[in-house]
Amino acid sequence: MIALFIIAFALLAATAYTLYRRQHASSDYPAQLGTRPPPPRSLFDDREPHPEQRRLLAAQASQEAQALRRTSLLKRAAEGDLTTLAEAQRAEDPALYAAVLDGLLDRAADSETRLLSLASFVAGDTDLRGNSRLAAAYTNLWREHPDRQRTAHMLHLAALSDDAGVFEKTVVAAFEALRAGRLKDVGREELSALVESEYWVLSSAARRTGAGFALKERLAALRVQTAAGTESESTHVES
Repeated sequence: MIALFIIAFALLAATAYTLYRRQHASSDYPAQLGTRPPPPRSLFDDREPHPEQRRLLAAQASQEAQALRRTSLLKRAAEGDLTTLAEAQRAEDPALYAAVLDGLLDRAADSETRLLSLASFVAGDTDLRGNSRLAAAYTNLWREHPDRQRTAHMLHLAALSDDAGVFEKTVVAAFEALRAGRLKDVGREELSALVESEYWVLSSAARRTGAGFALKERLAALRVQTAAGTESESTHVES
């Protein structure tokens, strides 16, 4: 009987102690929540990045895209894809445009057909510009066959180079060929009018340079010579 009483008392004491522990743990739970460290952030966390971090990520993505575009355009230009020039122009990146044009010129360096195609492509698009290298390469072809059409293309490409010095040299070459009798299908007045119109194709920045000022003086002298030549021819006919 005494043994049963002891066992019952022990069970009662154990039950009371268990209930006490549970109540104590429940009262501390809010405090435990306040002191518990936050869970570690996962790589796949959906939280929005900081604005500065977003800006850096966007800048990095833009740079990577530009690098890929540059690599692709230069590769296609080296293969002779003329449309890369228009794409580079739309990118509004002068350095990229110059690199693509040089790549196309490298491709056309040993082929008259490719050079003529490139020159026609540039001259036929009102948004594209040339450079001094393209103008010089076409002038070399013109010297072999200086007819009316090639003379017009030569002067136009020289103007598209946006280099007043290059344009002046081209004008001088055209008038020298005229005086030498090599431009049999072009008259002095026609050539002068062509030069005057192409002068305005040069960029305003090119016309304002020192070379642009020298070009103006050269064109003024050519106007006088053209007028004098026309007057002399008229007097000769009347006499």
